[in-house]
Amino acid sequence: MNGRTSCFGIALLLADILGSRPAVADDQSEAWSNRGVFAFNDLVFDFQKELEVVGPISSHLENCSDKSFFCAKGGYLRVALPRRCESLQIGKVWTHSGVMTKVLSSHQEGFAGRQGIALLEAPGPYADYLLGDPAFPHTVVEYTIERGIVGIYHDSRVDLVSEAMLGDLRKYEHQPTYRELVTLDKFGACSP
Repeated sequence: MNGRTSCFGIALLLADILGSRPAVADDQSEAWSNRGVFAFNDLVFDFQKELEVVGPISSHLENCSDKSFFCAKGGYLRVALPRRCESLQIGKVWTHSGVMTKVLSSHQEGFAGRQGIALLEAPGPYADYLLGDPAFPHTVVEYTIERGIVGIYHDSRVDLVSEAMLGDLRKYEHQPTYRELVTLDKFGACSP
């Protein structure tokens, strides 16, 4: 055992003693990112601690990812996305570990009125997809090939999946319904 290996072993032991997991998964193919923490305004997904937190409320977050799919099961987030890029058409469905995600609609988006992290890498127009599961009608994720999930719509009073299937949800962007990704790591972006 060399010094580097023993330091890593000590770090793992300390992480277990302190009740947290290391930011980098043992099997890197299952990690969402090196840090594993994503914030959408006040909604935080912490894959290290397996928590989904919104304000003072937290719930369990399961990372059901493998080499082929990003996958998460939580109270707000239930999504399965392919790790390898593929063509996306309305109606396309992915199912993994009991999680179903469907492409509900798409449109060309520009960043004219947009702010936030997404501006850093894709300053021009891009295809914006709304994804969801009719079995969980109150949550829709906004997805781009370049960045992955860039926004989450959630409203327990509105069937957002049906609304997204009719076109887009831009009318909800300036309400508490929409939460934009504010952390720097890409969240579920595919690779070529």
